[in-house]
Amino acid sequence: MSGFELAGRCREGGKFWGVVLAGGQGVRLRPFVKEAFGLEAPKQFVPFMGRRSMFQHTVDRAAMLVPDQRILTVADVRHDALLRAQLGPRLLDGVLYQPCNRETAAGVMLPLTHILERDPEAVVAFLPSDHFILEETRFMRHIAEAMAGASRLDEGVILLGVRPDGPETEYGWIEPGRPLAMPRPYGLRSVRRFIEKPDREEALRSYRKGCLWNSFVTVARAEALYRLIARRLPVLGRAFSRIRAAAGTQRYDGVLAEEYSALPATNLSRDVFQTAPEAVSLLPLEGVTWSDWGSARRIAQTYAALRRRPPWEAACCAAAI
Repeated sequence: MSGFELAGRCREGGKFWGVVLAGGQGVRLRPFVKEAFGLEAPKQFVPFMGRRSMFQHTVDRAAMLVPDQRILTVADVRHDALLRAQLGPRLLDGVLYQPCNRETAAGVMLPLTHILERDPEAVVAFLPSDHFILEETRFMRHIAEAMAGASRLDEGVILLGVRPDGPETEYGWIEPGRPLAMPRPYGLRSVRRFIEKPDREEALRSYRKGCLWNSFVTVARAEALYRLIARRLPVLGRAFSRIRAAAGTQRYDGVLAEEYSALPATNLSRDVFQTAPEAVSLLPLEGVTWSDWGSARRIAQTYAALRRRPPWEAACCAAAI
């Protein structure tokens, strides 16, 4: 069964879900966005290349594999107007607003809470909305394969790893372990360790050693990932247990706001995956042009690699004439 024929198939009773992570503020890139595009918006809502924003591209990619009713978006309530403008009526019922940003662990636990209430056997793909991906169909075939693999794992998480083109210091790295004996996805490996944003020397060692960039694209059975986070971050686990108990009731909004107000900011890669590498498997992302657009430098590098002229350069030249 090929990649997209896997869509919607899982353990008996469970289905495939997609979660678009769009709650970031994009603070570092805000001055560049303002200067180059005249926009006051987080980077995921900016049309850097073409007419669609990275957020819109991510939602459309998710829809290649799962139906709209099983796509959730995690967003900041302050971005409601942007979401409405970019989604229209399509998925507004599937937007989960966080009262405030408490980093990536909370941003993953919130949709898990809602999905588990509706589909306890679900397998979920978490797709950050600030990534540039050129070969979108090939990328989603990797996601489909990872979902098929995750559906066979009682405990465990699959991360997509990107083959590096140099010793990047702003990315997290993953050192692959042994190959795993599973029929699919082909090439799945254990994880020996995580290296979070190394210095230049460590990044060079990681590059030469064959380590991969951590894309943060995560695929897992919903219940397995929820339990892993709750075990590693018990404060977060107790808070979301209370949020989960209030889901679907009139108390939900009040409980959500109260719990978020007291939540510490916790990073899923650093505070969960890095402390439990034995719970994570690694799937190399093959034949896909990928970049985490967290800086103007990376955006310019992508344009240069594709031999395209950045639109802000054309605008500057036109203004000078």
